[in-house]
Amino acid sequence: MTRSFLVLFALTLALGSAGSATDARPTAMLAVPGRANANPSIAAADRFVAIAWGAAAEGGATDVYVAVSRDQGQSFGAPLRVSDAASGTRLSGEQPPRVVLVPRGAKEPSIVVVWTGKDARGTRLLTARSEDGGRVF
Repeated sequence: MTRSFLVLFALTLALGSAGSATDARPTAMLAVPGRANANPSIAAADRFVAIAWGAAAEGGATDVYVAVSRDQGQSFGAPLRVSDAASGTRLSGEQPPRVVLVPRGAKEPSIVVVWTGKDARGTRLLTARSEDGGRVF
């Protein structure tokens, strides 16, 4: 079951208002089809917004995804997976992925995502970084 609360939650934070049923602003869908999408984290700087969340396959692995907006959250690019199968991603409401924007002067900010993973060695903190505005991690 896909949780579409990511859309309203993320846009409410990005746009800075609760919105209403009569609000005419566009809505963006932030979800990976066919997966349970949950545990969002958001960071914004001026017009640049990045949202990270977990998307779990039914009976399978959980991956961390990021979507980026360059227009204050009015639209987002396609979600990009930032975790890999070997990471053993473990997310929850208490341990969501965290996204942070690092200023770089006149350039778009760097995007850093941190999440927890677990394997035979125990629990670990994992990270992915993008220096090109979220196109590649």
